[in-house]
Amino acid sequence: MFAEQSTHRNSSEHSSRRSSEYSLSSQIKVQVDEKKMAKGALYKMAFGSCRNLLAVIPSFISGGGTILTFFMFGKILNLISSYSLAPDPKLYDQCLKYIYGMIGISCGLAICKFLHQYAWIRIGCEISCKIRRDLFKNMMQNDVTFFDTNPIGGILTLLSEDAQQVQQAFGTDKGTQISNLTQFITGIIFAYVYSWRLALIATAIIPVAAIIMTFFMPGIIKITATRFLCLSKSMTIAEETLSSIRTVRGFNMEENEAKRFEKSQYETIKCERKIGFLISGMSTIVLTLLWTMVLCNLYYGTHLVEKSRKADGTFGFGIGDLMSCWGYCMFGCMGILMLQGSLQGEQRAIAAGARIFKLSNTPPSVPFEGGIESDIFIGDIEFKNVTFRYPTRQINVLNNVSFKIKSGQIAALVGHSGSGKSTCVQLLERYYDVNEGIILLDGKDIKEYNPRWLHHKIGLVGQEPTLFSTTIKENILYGIERATESQIDTAAEIANAKKFIDKLDKKYDTLVGDRGGQLSGGQRQRIAITRAVIKNPRILLCDEATSALDAESEKKVQAALDKVLIGRTGVIVAHRLSTIKNANIIYVFDAGVIVEQGTHDELVQKGGFYYKLVSRQLTQKDIIKGSAATQKNENSTESNKNSTPRSQREQVKPLPEPKNEKNKKKDKKKEKNERKESDSDYSYADYYSGLYTSGDSSDK
Repeated sequence: MFAEQSTHRNSSEHSSRRSSEYSLSSQIKVQVDEKKMAKGALYKMAFGSCRNLLAVIPSFISGGGTILTFFMFGKILNLISSYSLAPDPKLYDQCLKYIYGMIGISCGLAICKFLHQYAWIRIGCEISCKIRRDLFKNMMQNDVTFFDTNPIGGILTLLSEDAQQVQQAFGTDKGTQISNLTQFITGIIFAYVYSWRLALIATAIIPVAAIIMTFFMPGIIKITATRFLCLSKSMTIAEETLSSIRTVRGFNMEENEAKRFEKSQYETIKCERKIGFLISGMSTIVLTLLWTMVLCNLYYGTHLVEKSRKADGTFGFGIGDLMSCWGYCMFGCMGILMLQGSLQGEQRAIAAGARIFKLSNTPPSVPFEGGIESDIFIGDIEFKNVTFRYPTRQINVLNNVSFKIKSGQIAALVGHSGSGKSTCVQLLERYYDVNEGIILLDGKDIKEYNPRWLHHKIGLVGQEPTLFSTTIKENILYGIERATESQIDTAAEIANAKKFIDKLDKKYDTLVGDRGGQLSGGQRQRIAITRAVIKNPRILLCDEATSALDAESEKKVQAALDKVLIGRTGVIVAHRLSTIKNANIIYVFDAGVIVEQGTHDELVQKGGFYYKLVSRQLTQKDIIKGSAATQKNENSTESNKNSTPRSQREQVKPLPEPKNEKNKKKDKKKEKNERKESDSDYSYADYYSGLYTSGDSSDK
């Protein structure tokens, strides 16, 4: 009954829906409510602590304090203009008083400006670091489906440019906004106190400028979103090209890749030009309005000065008052226009923040941690009616697949490319959850286990091992909190890696280069095996571990795997059938289903799908000879099988087929020559005829 219920499980449907919902293109189309949430979160980061609130004080002072310099300047102009009408011997002392006041104000404003800049730069850096950290942490904890549907270039753009936009808008620009707002309020108040008529002329342009900016902003925001997509595409091209530079160089595709990148850059430049055109047009119109206001203000101000002339020749509204009022108006209007301009940048930053938060809050379909951690884990594996399709595809990769692997057994999964072999490995690593059916480990649903604990119990050796640009030792210890030198040596010895490591000048402290480029393919693979062994996994998964190697390297890596697999549950995925001949059980996949299962000899004698796979690599004579020889060898060694190590058992050579007396001497000579050839050139035929030796030869 439990099995019947398990066949109807459909947990990855949520993953499929989520992958389409959270694809990178959808990140650009953030909704209004998402922008509101992002705005609230960013403002909370900027003003959520008392320390950050203290940064507002120097911003207020630096914004409003400048207005006092216009006040002092106007007073000095009034004194000078009155002196021309009625000379006053105290003019110098009176002017000096205002000059000292201006010096004191300037010094105070300089200090406040420094505190203002320092505080808001720090706040902006803290915000950008937090959102980058949260985004990267979410990326590390998200499932593989997320990376199937979101290109790396787009994520890098979020981490770099979008985070930088948020830092600028809610850092220095936010402090400047506070200063501009204070500047506008104090400027307009002083202007209305001095002359409400002149102030009215000045403030009349503000709503007009706001309407113009509102007209231009939707287009700017829309093109900015398109620019983000183009820039993400460029970053993706750059990332995949640079990370695959050897392939690019090998196919002479440098110019083609440069043109492809240039084409994507051209799309970005087109968006930049459109944005620049709109911003330039908007700025030109606003500045035209501003200078129109200045001219009108000066013209009408001159009229007010003339009307305020008194009978004694003095002025009720003097030149100094006019210049002060004009300064207040200009000061206030510039403040609001600069504030309006910075608000545009803030809107773009909020949209960028919304994209980052949306990605940061993307829940993984496979939980990062949480679940049981068994004290006793022996490594039994069972697939029950498993059906699976990748979230980015609509076709099932596995269809109602069922098989068992007992603890300590070595099972081989073979078949054509795309038949579902590697998918089984990914499901065991729980990179994905099945659509239907259930996977059992020690009789329990794999979903019940803590994924992080499970990864400690399962080791993986892939076709292309990933090494980081650091030392051999740090690569071996990747994922292990601590290990002694003895443990490292033991793991390297088991993986047949210690011999070549000891030959290096710096031994374990040798840098492997970018992606392990300073090591050969076989050496990289043995380092990867050492990394898998040192955490002492109960289950070892080998996904085409030797398929990318030459014959000599394959021989060494295979010998290492043979030693590592002793006492562990092993799952071997292979195209090269020589690597899986000695498996306890072989499952043959075709089009997502298991078409055959059994040992190598059973499947060869059956003459079915597996036989066809083998016959494509070997002649029929080799297959029959190897099968018969293996059977004889197994019968002759059955009595001491338990006492003979695995590697030694593989070295036992099979007996040849019976020969006629007439051809015995000739065949012996031929067999001797074949053995000599096998010592210098390892082949599949050697393996199946029983001439394969698992011992490691000297390293390169």
